[in-house]
Amino acid sequence: MDREGSITFVAKKDNEVIGTISMVFGEDSQGKTETLPMEEVYEKEIKEYRDKGHKIAEITQLALKRKDVTTLRDFINQRSILIELYALVLKKSFEKKSRKELDDLVIAINPKQEDFYKDTFKFEHLGGVKTYGSVNNKKAVAKIFKLEGKNEAELLNILYGLVKTKPH
Repeated sequence: MDREGSITFVAKKDNEVIGTISMVFGEDSQGKTETLPMEEVYEKEIKEYRDKGHKIAEITQLALKRKDVTTLRDFINQRSILIELYALVLKKSFEKKSRKELDDLVIAINPKQEDFYKDTFKFEHLGGVKTYGSVNNKKAVAKIFKLEGKNEAELLNILYGLVKTKPH
């Protein structure tokens, strides 16, 4: 992602990229508001939080190298990559929160993943189902993760605990 107000985390194995996730920040280094990709379809919902003075970042471009998951080990390895990428996002988020540079994270996800993000990552509803260009013009739903009142160590423990959890 080529933008001053963004960061991309890359997971590699044997010098091969196996996963990525990006954070796009809603303000540049001078505090000027930047448009988030999600505002293409969720402008009103994000504006509501900005109008309250919230500083927002969008989680985007989550990608994992496709691999046939045929064994429990494959499943755990894929899940581990996802968890590690989200842990990096959480750590960066709390770092920015401590400097009063970030209040909330937003994400547009496949509606089928909504319960997982709510139950696992504690995301709340932000906006309903809409067609979104950044996800190949497929349906998406907007979620928000409010950093206020959240404990970084507790959330990381929950995340890392997922690596050890068997699939349903």
